[in-house]
Amino acid sequence: KHPILKTENASNFIENLKIYEVAKVEYITHIQRGLQPWFLYKVKEKTLLNVLLMAQKYGIIEQIENVNIEKLYNLTFEYTDRFTVQLGSAEKMEDKFKLLLAVESELASAERGTIDISDTENIRFRPK
Repeated sequence: KHPILKTENASNFIENLKIYEVAKVEYITHIQRGLQPWFLYKVKEKTLLNVLLMAQKYGIIEQIENVNIEKLYNLTFEYTDRFTVQLGSAEKMEDKFKLLLAVESELASAERGTIDISDTENIRFRPK
């Protein structure tokens, strides 16, 4: 199983990058075992950082965890202990974070489920 970065306090991730270094070590281990080519590791590294930087930019870094970058076309993370967010690919990342905040503001505080913003033209919410 490829690593899924789990962050309990994502702001510390940005500040000191310790968790990031752990993720790098895990990926290097997978690469050494022949599970991922080197270029894919570099792309995933950049994608993870972009997700976290967007979360920081929009003030939600403290509320995300379990960032899954295993499949670059199916990026996901947990948000506010209520939602699974499906980003899809890394394209239009900034638009997707804006949409996430807009969708969240429309939902009742007790609602839980999956917010799918992988297609910015067709946003979906699937309640649990």
